[in-house]
Formats: sequence, structure tokens, C-alpha cells
Amino acid sequence: MMLSMQLLKSLHVFGMAMTIGGFLTSYIITKRYQGDEGADQGAFVASHLVAAPGLVLVILTGFVQSFFHRFAEFKGAGYMHAKLLLVVLTVVFLAMDIRAQGVLRRSIGKGNNDAVREQCVKTRTLAGGLGLLALVLIVLLIEIRPF
Repeated sequence: MMLSMQLLKSLHVFGMAMTIGGFLTSYIITKRYQGDEGADQGAFVASHLVAAPGLVLVILTGFVQSFFHRFAEFKGAGYMHAKLLLVVLTVVFLAMDIRAQGVLRRSIGKGNNDAVREQCVKTRTLAGGLGLLALVLIVLLIEIRPF
């Protein structure tokens, strides 16, 4: 049982690192290249193949750890509820980023529509920045445990 909890915690931290790395990479590429078709492939990989699986791993291992502890860490710990809210917001921001990537890729295929490209870049920049902020707040809540 102890080995499985250590493994779950390690996978949880690994998933969090993947999520932060994927969000950060996608955000930097989006800010730097502003919808460039060639550079967008890197952002696609970062969001779809790094951040999304990392977030799924975080959610699954977090749920399993809570189940093993019979959700005892939620009693009297407001920071855990705040963490869950931030995780849900992170899922929403990742979905916004991935959807904007899809719209951008479809608009590039149909022709060069600058208005759609600009709107997608703004959406991806906003979603990436807010997702990174939510992830930083999660890490701070883990370390500080203010309430």
C-alpha cells in the first residue's frame, strides 16, 4: 500500500510537470509566432500530446489518492476545494486553447483569413496565460495551505 501511494504521488507530480510544461510551451509559441502555420505545429504537440495527457494523469491519480484516503484530506481543508476549482478552470482553459487551435488550423486550410487568425491567437494567449496562472496558484496552495 505504501509503495502504491508513493507511485501515485510520483505520477501525480509527473503529470503536473507535464501539464505546466505543455501549457508553458504552447503559450510561448503562441505569443512569439502569432499564428505562424509552421510554428503552430509545436504548440499543437505541446497542448495535445503533453498538457492534455498530463492533466488527465493529474486528475486520475488525484482521484485515486483521495479514494485511498477516503477523501479525508477534504475535511476542514478549504485549500483542497480551491485546488479542485482551479483544476476545473485549468481543464476549461486547455479546452479553449485546443479549440482555438482547431479553428486556426481550419482557417489556414481554407485560405488566409487574418481576422480569424488574430482572434484565435488572442483566445489562445488568454487561455494559456490564465491556465498557467491557475497552475501556479495550485502549486502555491499546495505549498502554503492558507485555509
